[in-house]
Amino acid sequence: PVKGLFDGDFQLEGAGASLEDAFEHSEASLLVTGREGILTAFELDDRSQLGLLGAGLLGQQLNRPGITAMSQAVPYFTNMPFDSFTLNLVRGQDKVVRIPKLSFLGESLRIEGEGLVAASRLDDVLNQPLQLSLAFGAKGRLINYLETLQLLGPQTAADGFRSWNRKINIVGTLADPDTSALKDMLNEAARRAISGREASSPASDATRTDLSEGAPTQPAERTKRDRRRDDIEMGLDLLNSLLGN
Repeated sequence: PVKGLFDGDFQLEGAGASLEDAFEHSEASLLVTGREGILTAFELDDRSQLGLLGAGLLGQQLNRPGITAMSQAVPYFTNMPFDSFTLNLVRGQDKVVRIPKLSFLGESLRIEGEGLVAASRLDDVLNQPLQLSLAFGAKGRLINYLETLQLLGPQTAADGFRSWNRKINIVGTLADPDTSALKDMLNEAARRAISGREASSPASDATRTDLSEGAPTQPAERTKRDRRRDDIEMGLDLLNSLLGN
């Protein structure tokens, strides 16, 4: 959903045997501009927010910058404030609604996109299949996090935004866009960060045998470092499960 202050310009031109017929076979364009708003790409429940907090702590303890970067980057995409927003829709005689321009400009994120909506009756456009390709750019601290997650390309635009290394395809409908592709990309980055976990030391679980006495001794006392490693490994397993991996 998008919230903010918006202005719109709607134009329609058509001809037919009746007003309804002219309306249905019309060509139309809609330009929506917005400012001082918030775009919500996806929502995090309390469990997910707690998982991100735990991920940040685990990343610091493990000295895993990828895990820490993931926990810092995800909140940028839940509620994204913007300074300007533009959406242009154009419907032709084939009844396909094309999206020649979608733009979003915030302090840390820039989004530019184009796409189309499947042909339909004019009064049912919002519920038809959507195909939208989005190019993202990042700025400020977010660049550091996304670079660590290997999500950025090498190019930086004149306005200071650095482009992502691939586009994101949005489907669903205009009324209910499916932004799971963005979350999937972040989850892939999280999996890369998590996959570098340390293997536990075999010696920490082994029962040592004193050959000179000919009998096994008691298991070696676990050190504080061993206990912390186990806690971290358990936390990573929980984080992995939380992200659906």
